[in-house]
This record gives sequence, structure tokens and C-alpha cells, in this order.
Amino acid sequence: MTLPTPKRPTGQLLPHLRWFIQLRWLAGLAVVAGSFADGLWMHRYVAWQAMATVGGAILAYNAVLRLLLPSPKSQPHRAGLLAMAWAHIGLDLLCLTALVVWTGSSQSPFLGLYLLHMVFASLLMPRFMAYLAALLALALLALGWWLQGGWPLDAMDRPLLAGWALTLFVTVYLANHIVSGLRRSHHRLRRRNRRIRRLAAELRRHQQAMLQREKMAALGQMAAGVVHEINNPLASLDSHVQLLERQPQRLGPDALATIRQQLNRIQSIVQRMTEFAHPGGKMADRVAVNDLAHHVAEIARFDPRCKRAALTLNLDPHAGHVHVCRQALEQVMLNLLLNAFDALDGTPDPRVELSTGVRDGWPFLAVADNGPGIDDPTKARLFEPFFTTKPIGKGVGLGLSISYSLVSSLGGKIEVQSAPGRGARFSVLLPADSPAQPA
Repeated sequence: MTLPTPKRPTGQLLPHLRWFIQLRWLAGLAVVAGSFADGLWMHRYVAWQAMATVGGAILAYNAVLRLLLPSPKSQPHRAGLLAMAWAHIGLDLLCLTALVVWTGSSQSPFLGLYLLHMVFASLLMPRFMAYLAALLALALLALGWWLQGGWPLDAMDRPLLAGWALTLFVTVYLANHIVSGLRRSHHRLRRRNRRIRRLAAELRRHQQAMLQREKMAALGQMAAGVVHEINNPLASLDSHVQLLERQPQRLGPDALATIRQQLNRIQSIVQRMTEFAHPGGKMADRVAVNDLAHHVAEIARFDPRCKRAALTLNLDPHAGHVHVCRQALEQVMLNLLLNAFDALDGTPDPRVELSTGVRDGWPFLAVADNGPGIDDPTKARLFEPFFTTKPIGKGVGLGLSISYSLVSSLGGKIEVQSAPGRGARFSVLLPADSPAQPA
């Protein structure tokens, strides 16, 4: 089955015409220079002055065609561009025929350029127009021979003209076949690229949804801690309210200050959890590494697992700033902290350390625990989706995979240092106040 020849869109035809004009500048200059060289030194052709004039004409009409060429922003019609393509091919064939006639007709060194123009015609025009261009080339060549007195052809020239005509049509056929195949491949590639972009966008949406589900799962585990944190200031407020109900005259500055303090405490807890739970955008911002570590530690303390382990901060005052999406990095660090708490289940004297610093110019945040550690086979699969060492119902193996993807999108990297019986240390390295990719 023969596939239909794809239509040449305007978006391809216009750049081809521009490229054709650039080539013609070189061709016109070459004809002028060659003509003068022949007239001054080689003396092979009598009509070198006429040939130089043709070279000048090529440069002149090329300048006109360049001025008439529409800009891509004007969205030119295909019919107008095809008319311009005919002007390009027709004028070139006319000048080429003059050069062929003046340089020996059937023995002219310019004859091969007809084949080149058939390739150009196949590139610029639909197939049937390219065959018409071949007929035009033959007609102009025959006209040139007739004007030179070489028509009708003798017995030696007739096979030459027939062979030359066959060569032109075969060139058009082969060029169209190659161009059509390349254009079909180009269209298939464009369709595949569009499909890949759609799949990538869908993947990003699913990843964002999984990220939000992980957040809500972490919030669910922290709910008891949040309730406890809010209950304490609520109890204090309740006691002050009861006191004011019994003795309204005791409402003084100290009581108002205490009430305001407890309300601010509740507001701070709710605000931290709301900021963490909100899906947020992808806007990057300049973030102080130590401030982010403090914020993540405050959120993690709401989780009941944090009550069973000692969480310490070891912050380098020179950790500096990073240029990242703050919520994404908070999500990563909180996930690493919660994983560390999970790993300490059953460990005597459980300890987790959240540290910051700078290594080789890269600011980092690191989470280290004194748990059972990770063996090499498990370490090799840590960031695979759905891989988990937790019991069924305790995890689905997406936390570290999502964390790895988020850190990579922030321009950073995650490093793991661990051995059985020696705990584990997860380090998140990020560009210093720059979104550049790591080496």
C-alpha cells in the first residue's frame, strides 16, 4: 500500500525558501567571479561578459525575492508561497539555461545544476509541480539549443536529450520519495513528542497527587500530637475564662497577656500545619537552610513517634541559603524524619539528629539515626517506587521515591550512608542559592 504524500505545511516551506535564497547569494557570486576569472585569465568562453551579467542578474532578482519574502509572523498563505517557489525555480532555470548554452550546451559544466534544481523543486513543491518543473527545464534547454541553431537535433544529440530528460524525471521521483519519507518520519516524531509531553504532564499530575496523599497521611499520623499541643493552651484559656466568670473584676493586664499568648500559640500550630498541608505551587524562593530545619523539626514534634525518640538539632550557622520550592523541601525532610522514627522502633536509647552544613560548596540538610542501619541490597533499591521494608499497612514505598524525584527537580541530590548495626544518614544536598543541576 502506498502512503499518501503529506502536505507540505507553510511552516516548512517558508524556511526552505529562506535557505534557498542564502544559497543563491553564493551561486550568483560564484558565477560573477568565475566569469571574470575566465575573461581575464583562462579565456575558455567567448561570452564571459554575458555570463557575468547573468551572475549579476541572479544577485539582483535574489535581492528582490528576499524583500518579497513574507515574515513568519504574517502567516502567509500557502498559495502565495508556492507562487514564490515557482518564481525561484523558473528564474534559476532561465539563467541556468543561458549559462549552459554559452558554455557548450551538451558539453557544458553547468548541466549538472539542472539535477540540483530538481531536488530543490521536490523540496519546495508538491510532486506534480516538481514534474512540471522538470518539463520546464527540458523546454528551456530545447529553446536554448534552438536559439543557438542546434535544433533540430542530429542523431548523436537525440539520445543525449532523451537520456537527460529521463535523468531529470528520475531525479524528481527519487527526491520526492526521499523527501516524503523524511517528512512522514518528521510527522511521526512530532506526534510521538506530543504524546510524550502529554504523558509527562499526566505523570506530573499523578506525582503531585501522590505527594499530597503522602502529606495527608503524615498529617493523619500527627493528628494526635496536634490535638495534644492545642489542648494545652485551650486548657489554660478555659481556666482563665472560668476565673473571669466567677470574678470579672480580676481581669487585668497579666490575664489578658496570658490569653493572648495562648491564642498566638494555637494560631501558630494551626498555621504551621496549614502551610504544610496546602498543595502549594512550584514557585522557587530563597530559603534559609537553618530556618527550614527549625520549621520541619517543629512540625515533626507533633508526631507521636517523635515522643519516643530524642530529636536534636545540629545547625551550622554558615549553612546559608538555597533557591528551592520551600514546601517541596519541607515534604522531603519531614518524610526522612518520619522514616528515621520508624526505623528506631525497638532500638534502645533512640536518637535522631537533624543537621545542616556545607559540603564542597553545596548546602545540605541531613537526618541521622542510631537504628539498625541498611544493608547494601536494600540501599540499592531505596528509591524504587513501591519498595518498602515496613510491614504491610505501614507504608506503600512511595515516600523515598517521591522525595528523590522532588530533590532532583530542585536541582539537588540525596546521599545515603548506612551499614547494618550502625544507623543511617540521609543527606539532601542543594545548590547554593541557585537552581543549577549537580554535576
